[in-house]
This record gives sequence, C-alpha cells and structure tokens, in this order.
Amino acid sequence: MEKIRVLYIVSGTHFYGDNRSLLEILIDLKKYIFIHVLIGGDIKNDCRKSLFLEKLDEYNIEYTLTKSVYSVPRLKVGQSITLRYLKWWMVFLKNSLLSAPKFCKVIRIFRPNIIHSNNGLVYGGWLFSFLCRKTHIWHLREYIDKDHQMQHWPSKNFFINQISKGCAIANSKGVFDYFRLNSSNSAVIYNPVGVQYSYEPRKKDYILFVGRLIPTKGVKELLSIFKRVRQEYPHLRLLIAGGIEKNNPYISELLTIADEPSYENSVSFLGYCSDVNELMKQAVCLVVPSYYEAFGRITVEALFNGCLVVGRNSGGTREIIELCKSGFLFDTDEECIEKIKKIIQMNADEYEMVVSESQRLAENYFKREQVAIKVLDFYRAIVN
Repeated sequence: MEKIRVLYIVSGTHFYGDNRSLLEILIDLKKYIFIHVLIGGDIKNDCRKSLFLEKLDEYNIEYTLTKSVYSVPRLKVGQSITLRYLKWWMVFLKNSLLSAPKFCKVIRIFRPNIIHSNNGLVYGGWLFSFLCRKTHIWHLREYIDKDHQMQHWPSKNFFINQISKGCAIANSKGVFDYFRLNSSNSAVIYNPVGVQYSYEPRKKDYILFVGRLIPTKGVKELLSIFKRVRQEYPHLRLLIAGGIEKNNPYISELLTIADEPSYENSVSFLGYCSDVNELMKQAVCLVVPSYYEAFGRITVEALFNGCLVVGRNSGGTREIIELCKSGFLFDTDEECIEKIKKIIQMNADEYEMVVSESQRLAENYFKREQVAIKVLDFYRAIVN
C-alpha cells in the first residue's frame, strides 16, 4: 500500500496543548505516512518557538514557516465590532495574501492526499483543500466559544456546515456532540500523552493547578477553595503553573488575592512550566476547576504521573475522570473542598490502588502508539 501524504496546518510555534498533542501523534505516525507541517504566525515574537520547532527537528519532521495559516480574527463572545478589530482584519488580509503563494507551493511540491488542520481556529487548510480539491480534516480540540470565549466565524452554523462537508476528528465525545458530528465522516480520538506511567508514594504538602490563567479556568475560585481547605490543613500549599502576562487585569487580581495576609505566603505562582511531570508526581492532587475543558490534557498527564485529580463536573474533565476513575468530580466549591480533603486523608495504599486502576483503564485511550494507529486507520478509511 502506497504511503499516505498528510500536510498539517498549525497556527503557531507555541508548545501548548494542541501542538504538544500533534507532536505526540507525529512521532509514531512518521513510520507509516509522509508528513509535512505548515506553521503560521510571527515566530520572531514567540518566546517558546524553540520548544516546538526543536522537537520537530529532533524527530526529523519536515516543516515550513509562513506568515499566516488564516487564523481568522475573532470577536469575544458578546463583543461588538471596534476600530481595533477592523485593524486586525487589515493585518490578517495582508498576511493572508503574502502567505497564499507559499501555501500553493507547499501543496504543489508535497502533493498531499490529506490536509489536516490542527485545530478549529485556522481556516487555511479548509480553504486550500477546497481550492486544490484535497480531502480536509478539521481536528477539533476546543469548543471555541465556551472555552476560548470567541465567536465562531462567521457563525457557528456556518462552521458546523463546513465540517459536515469534510471530515473531522474530535478529541472528546463532548466536542463530537457539540458540533453535531456524524460517525460516517468523523471520529472521536483522544489526545495522546507521551508520558510513562509512574507513581511516587512520598507526596509533598501541596496541591497543584496547571493551565492558562484566564477566568474560564476557574483559578480565582480555586484560591477561595484553597483558603478554606487551609483552615483545617494549615501546612498545605498551592502551586500554580501557568504563564504570567504583564498588564493582564485578571492575573493582577489573582496575584493581589494570593498576597493577602490570610494566605500566609502559601500560594506560589511558578509561571509557564514546559515540564510539569515532577510537580505532578509529588502533588497531593491536581485541581482542575475549569468550566469548559474540551479535552483536558493536563488531567491525563496527572493520571500518567500517579496524581489524583479533583475536577469540575463538565466537559472533557468529566469524561476522562469517569472513563479512568482517576479522581473525583465536583459541582460546587463545597464539593471541591470535600474531595480535596478526602484525598488528603487517604493512606498510601488507598491512593496507590486508585492510581493503579486508573492507569490500567487509560491504556487503550491515551497511549501514544494506540492513538497514532487510530488516526492512521481514520486516514486510510477516508482516502479509500
């Protein structure tokens, strides 16, 4: 059988969840298919560009950089059109025109069977697959409006209609249902996690949060929850791993709250951490208070690192915890406090038993090799 040729469209050189998940798939897929990655964005201003690009170089994965992969400027949910937004569109159109020749050149030289857009925020793959009559896959890793607080462009119904005309991979059943996907041209394939199973029985006295510091992640609510847990466990600390942006009002508010005397310097903001595995291994638990997590990669990483999760009863967090029995769900702050206390009170044998069972259940869903084979089977099905 002739190898399938897949062109991946990626919206930046960052090393957040979507690009990390893609890399995990490509590491194993490269044995079975021909791969080229087309990456858009202003790499000069991306301080984490080396993490993703160096990994591609390390695994000998070919890529091309371009100005734009047509990440359409979007309004926040409820936001009206402003002069600034119109200026963003002018820049977008300029970069799009400059990038069109490179798009065409890559497609002409690489000759892909499939164009695979790495998330639902980029339109370049969809546009050029239509123009060049190539099969297109939209890899849906987000709700867009619920989690990113962005409006669908130009509308949600338009987006869903375009997806239905092509193919899609959803990273959770929740996303599959949200976009009304059809099993005849779409599939649920969970994001892979290339972390080896481990368990550290000697836990340290801290709970952990990992993720972006934005309102929908529930960090402010976690600070309040942690403050109440400390009333009974004053030795406990909260470590928050997430990028700290300057002049960000929400992050400034978080820092101000954590600096209050009642917290007694028990909250540490670690900034962006490229490797959180050691933090997870030694944490009492990971708390995921996010309101709308499309998948919840961090929940799976905690599972692999032998760290129990206390997660909000919604989206991908609920799906993973119910699938793998890897922690406890909560709907209210009171329930979250109760679940954290329950984990703190577990003895080592109880904790290890829950971890072992959850890692056993996760074997068929999130291991890198199995996920790559599922993606390969999907490619073969749509090509044939």
